[in-house]
Amino acid sequence: MGSSDDAVVSRDDHLADLLAAVARGDRDAFGALYDATCGPVFAVVRAAVAGERHSEEVLHETYLRIWQHAAAWNADHGTATTWCLALARRCASEGRGRPEHPAA
Repeated sequence: MGSSDDAVVSRDDHLADLLAAVARGDRDAFGALYDATCGPVFAVVRAAVAGERHSEEVLHETYLRIWQHAAAWNADHGTATTWCLALARRCASEGRGRPEHPAA
């Protein structure tokens, strides 16, 4: 395996460790996982929903679900990154029909 492949495996292993720690309720690990994944997760959300505010709400929902369901992640079914992105897609899909600004 080349050095770039090693870096990807190392990153995946690191994110897997963080996600496992999040499953145990480790808030510091959650912060580190957020820092490491928020760029790609937000990109998925922005591509799927309209409006900055709505995208931020969906992003918040995504990380809430990551916190609540981290123990459900299974490395045999994909990387931690893949799991986080799948949750983002699901949250974006569920949130697409919501209005940008709720009625007053």
